[in-house]
Amino acid sequence: MTRLTAFYDARCAMCLACRRWIEKEPKYLAIDFVAYQSKRARTLCPELERFDPAGEIVVMADDGGIYRGGKGWIMCLYALKNYREWSLRLAQPGLLPVAKRVCHLVSTNRLTLSRFFRNGDLEEIKWELRRTPPPIPGATGYENGTCSAELGIRSGD
Repeated sequence: MTRLTAFYDARCAMCLACRRWIEKEPKYLAIDFVAYQSKRARTLCPELERFDPAGEIVVMADDGGIYRGGKGWIMCLYALKNYREWSLRLAQPGLLPVAKRVCHLVSTNRLTLSRFFRNGDLEEIKWELRRTPPPIPGATGYENGTCSAELGIRSGD
């Protein structure tokens, strides 16, 4: 495998921001980005609609493998020099379900999240993340090493 094709939503500001980030990163594998709405996408992968590209990222490897959602993101990370180690960790049986859930949460709320990318509020998000302490094991909402806090994000918001 030497090349990946990532099918993304060209109308989504978050998808475009992720594309720009990945394009700037040093890579082990080439990554081509193709809007899933394009004629080129249908030519490259005639069965693309079967994988619901409007719902989650779909990544196709040059060896014919198709990866969707969390596995698609893991493949993109695998292609990046600075994130390959993370991809290998996330692909482990203990973390893969978490990666899939996070990817699904982000994918189902991407239009809401896109407002941050369109409005330039990324600095506000970074500031909030920096000032928020990490969860403490044993604290309310953090039992058995997993977060049980209600996120309050609904699809379609």
